[in-house]
Amino acid sequence: MLTRVVCSAAGLLVFLPSCLQTILIAVFALLIAFGAAGNSLVCFVVARNAAMRTPRNIFIINLAISDLTLCLFTQPFNLLKVLMPVWSLGRFMCKLVPMCSGANVFVSTISITAIALDRFQVSKSTSRTAALLISWRRSIVVRTLVSAGELSLSCARLLAGWVTTLWLSRPLSVSQYGQLSHPSLRGR
Repeated sequence: MLTRVVCSAAGLLVFLPSCLQTILIAVFALLIAFGAAGNSLVCFVVARNAAMRTPRNIFIINLAISDLTLCLFTQPFNLLKVLMPVWSLGRFMCKLVPMCSGANVFVSTISITAIALDRFQVSKSTSRTAALLISWRRSIVVRTLVSAGELSLSCARLLAGWVTTLWLSRPLSVSQYGQLSHPSLRGR
């Protein structure tokens, strides 16, 4: 027997008409499919093309991975929260879903901020960048070593960012409560 759990900060029960449920499912499915396909394509293109694997593109990959987890993990559970008046997936999932949703928001925000700061830095020092590009073209070995070092450093920073965002989103799991029986469900 499944335990009835109301999973929300307010504990409100909302029943939607079936026509609205059908529309919501179609819209969510469309958004999830296009979001997953687009972000998967970005990851695939960068993974297959060695010239695209630059430290700057790592931020874009990080944003695509964050959006991919949003599409494949968070959004289906958000749809369930909208459609189901009673959470039937247990307390653990009741607390995990908002935490992952918050982590996605943090990662996306940090990634977009990092992209903006990187673009600002590039536009600020265009003459220095041009001089570096000319000197790097002279030595392919040096360019590869520097690029590999920057790439691994960027990956390490992004991994630390993911861990930090999961830690920052922990309060969202505390604010969600799994109430075993809601007052309006008693007697059912």
